[in-house]
Amino acid sequence: MKMLDWKSRKNTLAFWQDVHDFGDSTGNFPLRVVSNGVWKMLCVPLFNESVNRVQRQVNELRRTLTGRRGLDADTAEALIVVKAGLRRLNRDVAHFQPPAELIKDQA
Repeated sequence: MKMLDWKSRKNTLAFWQDVHDFGDSTGNFPLRVVSNGVWKMLCVPLFNESVNRVQRQVNELRRTLTGRRGLDADTAEALIVVKAGLRRLNRDVAHFQPPAELIKDQA
């Protein structure tokens, strides 16, 4: 690709459009696969708030559970769900009282 003289070198989208449109006299477009892949990568968001929120919660759980190693995905998900549910009810873990039925079933 370096050997070719591209019209647009300052604008990323225009450059990849030129690469996409590059073809020979027989109608072959040898660089179309590359340009399609780049366009797909350019469409991926660099920052996703929901993913970032989950990562923050998992990191917070890891910090608070320093004595425990190997926090598996199911446990992390369960802790996040419980914490979010308590937050919706304006409660925190320190003041949570489990129902008597839950304690009785575990005994």
